Amino acid sequence: MKVKFFKECQKDNVLATPILTKIIDQTLLIRNKVLNVGFCKAINGALKMVPTLITKLTLDSNGLEDKNTCILIEGMAYQQLFKVLTIRDNEVDESCIQALAPVLKRKMPSNLDELHLIDCKISWKTSLALVTNLKQKCYLRKLSLVKASLNEFSIKVLGEALKQMKTLTDLDISWNQLVPKQIIGLVEVLSQNKKL
Repeated sequence: MKVKFFKECQKDNVLATPILTKIIDQTLLIRNKVLNVGFCKAINGALKMVPTLITKLTLDSNGLEDKNTCILIEGMAYQQLFKVLTIRDNEVDESCIQALAPVLKRKMPSNLDELHLIDCKISWKTSLALVTNLKQKCYLRKLSLVKASLNEFSIKVLGEALKQMKTLTDLDISWNQLVPKQIIGLVEVLSQNKKL
């Protein structure tokens, strides 16, 4: 696996650093480390090769552009026991959401438990695409869409999704510049959900 990682880095003229050694208890946390396309392809290759490599992935302030975030999410889809994804201060676009869709649709016990998009560079269309995907049956327990460009359209769709999501216990939609009028329907749905 390490050989494949180094070969992928070499193909893209990237100095290979031991990112895979940061995996502790099947958790990979990459914070304040710039990940370019070579690193992303190398990590993707490692995730495809070993389907039980990680259960949690945190990408925090990595200077990721949309296409590189997508490469990592595509690799993550091969992880059979994957439970928690946190992306903070990176770019996320609609192609990333498409790559994430198969993971969101997994049935229990292979389901994704937690999804956290925090302070990402994300458009309202991408947020809408994500909450639309949540309308398909998914089994998230925790969802954070913090400063995620949610607007009145995506909030309405999120409300519809929440009606389907019987497993959700935690929801954070802070810092989206929503006005009370826009979230009245969402509050009504939340008040009906006994778990939230």
